Amino acid sequence: MKEIISITKKANLNIVKNLLNALFSLLIFSSCTTINNETTSTVKLINTQHQVKTLKVLPQWEGQGAKEELFKAYVREFEFLNQDINIELVNWDNENYNNIGNNGKNIIYENIKINKPIIDVVLMGRHYEEVAKLTGDPSWQFKYMVNFADNDYFIKNTRLQILKNTTNLEYGSHFPGPFIEGQYYTLWCNTNLADKIGMEIKKTEMTADDFMSYIKAVNDYNQRNPGDVIIAMNQYNNWNWSYIWSFHLFLSALQNNKLGLTKGFHPDKYYAWIKTMHYLEELGANNIYARNDECLRYSEKNSYFIEQENSLFMAQGSWMFNVWEGIYGDKASHFVPVEFPVFQPMNTYPCDYEPVWGVFNHSENKEEGIRFLNGFFKSSFAEDWTKITKTPTGIKTPMSELFLGQHPVEFFSEYIMNRYSEQFYKIGYTQFENDVMGFFTDSLLLVQPILDGKVNAAEAQKWINAHLSKKQLEMLSAK
Repeated sequence: MKEIISITKKANLNIVKNLLNALFSLLIFSSCTTINNETTSTVKLINTQHQVKTLKVLPQWEGQGAKEELFKAYVREFEFLNQDINIELVNWDNENYNNIGNNGKNIIYENIKINKPIIDVVLMGRHYEEVAKLTGDPSWQFKYMVNFADNDYFIKNTRLQILKNTTNLEYGSHFPGPFIEGQYYTLWCNTNLADKIGMEIKKTEMTADDFMSYIKAVNDYNQRNPGDVIIAMNQYNNWNWSYIWSFHLFLSALQNNKLGLTKGFHPDKYYAWIKTMHYLEELGANNIYARNDECLRYSEKNSYFIEQENSLFMAQGSWMFNVWEGIYGDKASHFVPVEFPVFQPMNTYPCDYEPVWGVFNHSENKEEGIRFLNGFFKSSFAEDWTKITKTPTGIKTPMSELFLGQHPVEFFSEYIMNRYSEQFYKIGYTQFENDVMGFFTDSLLLVQPILDGKVNAAEAQKWINAHLSKKQLEMLSAK
């Protein structure tokens, strides 16, 4: 925590400099401005004939330690530098907003339906398809949300990878705002438990054989110590990540990783998935998941993984560091990120850059909302984000990849960035993974039943074969 606080103080120097410059300019301006023959002396140092507007913004990163503090610092700086705008961070406990409900897709949908949105700057999340279903309009974002595709700040300050590749999978040609938050996907590892079992876990370049040996070691330990059971892989009932790392295994079974990221059927994909399912079956036979807690649900207010200290691995994103740091501080320091296991070396890795906010086209404060989001396109903010949160950002800056490299999360981020040289793919949208599989669209739904021992790989293969087309079967025969 001391390191975080120290870095935060240093990062805030950029904000302080901007504030001092703005204060100097505004004081000069206000000293020359009179209203009714009296010099202005209000907190808002602008000529009061200009209306001060209130921009209503849904806050993000609440309870996430350094991310939350960095966002609040940005809001303070923005208000100071934009004296004609007050920022209201909307509290959903406020009775004025209760009628919408604290649900991302519903918040967007309800604001679309009314003439004047209650919120000006809304959290976009991953609600495109959900809102499309609610509206019955697959192009709803072009009608109701500002598109930053023609915004010079956006084009000049956004990673080329996002403009060319990542966004196309989910957003089409619509860019709702700055892609502030970046994260990698990882296995979080409890190093204390690894030491207890007597294992040294590979943090990078973990093979499928390595991972299998870790799961078997946990299973062996549990058989010897029935009163001190360790869960090999933590799994939340309401947030299933097993198909994500399984999909990465599937890609690594292909000689050509890019083939696995293109839509359509191919025999190589079929056989890669069969290999993956047999591997999953062996993991299940070694009790990778302990299913003795059917009430295990994810919550950002607490973490079973951290508090119980009885799980070796948990598949999640790198953002969990900020969640845990905000709740537990140094208590979570022995939970470190490690690379997903693979059958053979890969040239790509799952990474995601997320556009946090969007502005409604029909908002009375549309232009003010755009100004608020444009303010994030500063190298100083991107540098602060990278140093303080220890995670990447989609905002382009020469400093954004200069991690300190001492903290495990910094080391992991630096390694992933350098190892894969921006050759990332986006994951976590089941329809996308099903499309690139190219056969039986529910193949990924077989992952958990196989891991739980409810179905074996041979049975799953028969299930898949029964759903292949005649043409696909002929392609397999020719192979």
